[in-house]
Amino acid sequence: LTGYNDATRTFTAQDAEFGPNQSLNYDVLNKNWQSFNRVYIIVYREDQEEFLKDILGEDWDIDKNREKALRTAQQETEEDPQNAFAWFNVGTNQVYFKNYSQAAQAYDKARSLGLPQRMLRYQFGPFIAYFQIGRTDDLLALTKYALDITRTSEEAMLWRGWAFYQQGDKSTALQYFRDALKIRENYEDALWAIDYVNSH
Repeated sequence: LTGYNDATRTFTAQDAEFGPNQSLNYDVLNKNWQSFNRVYIIVYREDQEEFLKDILGEDWDIDKNREKALRTAQQETEEDPQNAFAWFNVGTNQVYFKNYSQAAQAYDKARSLGLPQRMLRYQFGPFIAYFQIGRTDDLLALTKYALDITRTSEEAMLWRGWAFYQQGDKSTALQYFRDALKIRENYEDALWAIDYVNSH
C-alpha cells in the first residue's frame, strides 16, 4: 500500500499480479487481510522513525500492538462466532503471548469451522501451540495435511520432525530436519533442531 484516500475509502496498492496503482476499497482490504491477522511491515527511512512513532502511537510497541490484535480477534469471534479466521487469529495472538492452551482451543474452533487449505502455507501457530502442549497426534496430522498441500514447506517439515522427536523417534525427526535444509539451505531453525537432537 502506497497511498490512501479517505474521501473514496480506497488505498493505492502495488500488486505483483495485477500491476501498479491498483485501487483497493478499505472494507475489501480489511476482509481479505483478516485471514493474515492483519500483519503489516512498514518500510521507512531511518530518519523517519520518530515521525512514524508519532503516527503509530502505542502500536509502535510490539506487545501492545499484539494485545490490540488479540482484543480485535476476540471481539470478532463474539460478533461472528462462525468466523474461522477470527478464531485462528485469536490462536495466533495467544501463541505470541505463549498462552499455548488457549491458542490450541482457538485453533481447534477454527479448524472445526473449516479453513481454506492455504492457511498452513504461511502461518504456523497451530504447529507451535500443539507442540508446546504435547498434542503430538494433532501436530502430526496438521503437518501431514500441510505437506500434502505444499511438499516444499520447510516449516511443516521442521514441525513434523519435532512431532517425531516428541514421540521419541530421533532418527525420523533428524530426517525431517535435514529435508527442511534441502529446501532452504542454512534454515536456522532446522540447524538448531539438528544440533539439539544430536546433543540430547
